[in-house]
Amino acid sequence: MGIPGEKEFLGRGVSYCALCDGNFFKGQTVAVIGGGNSALEESLYLSRLVKKLYLIHRRDAFRGQQCYLDQCESDPVIEILRSSVVRAITGGQAGVSGIEVENVATGGVTHLDVDGVFVFVGFEPQGAFYPASLTRDAQGFICTDQDMRTNIDGIFAAGDIRSKNCRQVATAVGDGAVAAQSAYAYLASRVS
Repeated sequence: MGIPGEKEFLGRGVSYCALCDGNFFKGQTVAVIGGGNSALEESLYLSRLVKKLYLIHRRDAFRGQQCYLDQCESDPVIEILRSSVVRAITGGQAGVSGIEVENVATGGVTHLDVDGVFVFVGFEPQGAFYPASLTRDAQGFICTDQDMRTNIDGIFAAGDIRSKNCRQVATAVGDGAVAAQSAYAYLASRVS
């Protein structure tokens, strides 16, 4: 996100993976930043571990699926802060100790004591070096068929660069296996 304190506290209270780091915050207070499915799903996961969770979204309406939002709204551990942005992450030698949150509707700034900050504000694909004629979705992720083939003959894509809903190691590994098999079949057909 590029906010003050984010880089300084990476690994010392700032995380991008609830499954990876959530247990470090058992019984503590955390903030989740984001408004899509990732933020909502990760908030629900974290709410089973922490005593308090602030879900902070810059807009009034969420982009994530309504079923996840409904669960977050009814979870007593989760407090949703709409129309709000984190302006700074604060702390010291021990790590994160708080965040400065601005309500964009009123301009008011509040300090919240938190032990951790989880950032889920979307993904930015790193594929600028690919051919410009490669078909991508609106966010810039590469479109493939079920065999990981792209629109350009002989180019396959796998993992998080692909246009898909779930970006996890398990799906990337599956994509990789399919892409490898498809690439092998493609090369074998060219040699025959």
